[in-house]
Amino acid sequence: MRIAIPLAEGKLADPLQRCQEVALVDIDPHTGIVQGRRSTPVPPDTPAVVPEWLADQGAQVLIVGSMGRRERDRFSGRGIRTVFGAPPETPGQLVAAYVAGRLRSQQDVDEP
Repeated sequence: MRIAIPLAEGKLADPLQRCQEVALVDIDPHTGIVQGRRSTPVPPDTPAVVPEWLADQGAQVLIVGSMGRRERDRFSGRGIRTVFGAPPETPGQLVAAYVAGRLRSQQDVDEP
């Protein structure tokens, strides 16, 4: 599973538009063990294409601090699960919190 985390100065960028790069972290979905990580710059001045760009990068999960419903729907339409409410921490800390179930997704909020 590939997790995308927008970064500014090495920590979660919030809002997404402030990010300078995106960390792409590959984890084993069964064990939660990190298998690889790379950072890549975000295409400049193209916030509307970020969902498609992240999908092309193979992202399946996007961890963010906050995000409006319409923007979450754009990512969902590209097959990317949005996990929001994350604090401004490092990718390693955020992935550990996600694997431990301490971050929530839109699906978690919408389900009764």
